[in-house]
Amino acid sequence: MRRFILLIILIIIEKSEMNAKAQWQIINRLPSETVLSLQFLNEREGFFGSWGGGLFYSKDGGKNWQKVDLKEMYEWINDLIFFDRKTGLLAGSDGNIYKTSDGGKTWKKENFKDIGFEAIFFIDRYSGWAVGSNGTIIHTDNGGYTWEFQKSGTNNLLTDVYFLNGKIGYAVGSKGTIIKTADGGKNWFKLKSPVESLLYCLHFINPDIGWIGGRDGTILVTNNGGVSFRLIQLDKNYEIDDIYFINRLKGWAVGGSIEEGALILSTTDGGRSWNREKSPVKKNWYHSLFVLDEQNIWIGGNSGVIIKNSK
Repeated sequence: MRRFILLIILIIIEKSEMNAKAQWQIINRLPSETVLSLQFLNEREGFFGSWGGGLFYSKDGGKNWQKVDLKEMYEWINDLIFFDRKTGLLAGSDGNIYKTSDGGKTWKKENFKDIGFEAIFFIDRYSGWAVGSNGTIIHTDNGGYTWEFQKSGTNNLLTDVYFLNGKIGYAVGSKGTIIKTADGGKNWFKLKSPVESLLYCLHFINPDIGWIGGRDGTILVTNNGGVSFRLIQLDKNYEIDDIYFINRLKGWAVGGSIEEGALILSTTDGGRSWNREKSPVKKNWYHSLFVLDEQNIWIGGNSGVIIKNSK
């Protein structure tokens, strides 16, 4: 009887391990592209931005992608935001912000000389921010038709920006830079960072709790709105390129390692500990993560690889 029970337990463990290994599945590859930015409007409709001016649209959950004509655009699409199938904005590496209101048939382009944009974030259809080189922050309150500069207080590269509402926002960047605003960006001030590493990404779930990821295996956690950050030191070879939490305990981070390749991490304790999940492709580097809900998570990386969690 004990042997039978033990056999049943082993079978259950084996099946659990198989399910864990099958958690992420490749849904498409576009070998000539690199998925730099990724967003889904729902379970079926999504967009991703690539280098060389590539914007792609899917209407079947990412299984197939159609290239959107961007005319004479050749820069990297480092970030994007779409409010619906027709209305969206792109942040380009050559200092351009693009806006479409007709699904990409036409584009309004505004150029900011000698600036490369890394990230764009909107709290609604009207109010948004974009960040980039030389500590640049620009803000719009009319959906991206016009922009104004904000004084960030730093000349360091800014790689990501996140706002919780119209007033409280954060941005991160090179040399461990972390800045915060409490008045919509009229005034930004530096927060004390425990690292000098290049920081790539951040996510907050409320004004107090947030996470930041970057080079050298860096994940920072705050529970007091940035008054202090706790360093969660991962393998020094790890680079965290994107991070997202669905609540104060459960989240994911993606990136890569020169030695170990593609990196997918998950946590269920608020980021105090991280579990490395098996990637369906090893020799890759993941740049973008999009979480619609716990059952619909997409990850994009080099060679146009897009993977999704299996339900």
